Amino acid sequence: MLVGSYLIITLMRTTGLNGLDRFFTSMFGLVFLVLLLPLISVSVRRLHDTNKPGWLILLNLIPIVGGLIVVVPTLLHGDKESNRFGPSPKVT
Repeated sequence: MLVGSYLIITLMRTTGLNGLDRFFTSMFGLVFLVLLLPLISVSVRRLHDTNKPGWLILLNLIPIVGGLIVVVPTLLHGDKESNRFGPSPKVT
């Protein structure tokens, strides 16, 4: 999401849309802030489904490598039975 916003803002600046730059930058910032909390929440829940601690989401702050470390557990199947974070969402 950050990379996409950065690319769009850079594209606007290089194409001469400077008059609208402040407006679009504000709008992208607002959309980013609105979507950030649900994105973190869903990611932490998915990590909990695989019996991993939610703080692993902070590894996303490490460019490229951190994102890959977080994506791999989220692609795996969740626990079929209850784990330390509660019952399996597939069973309930």
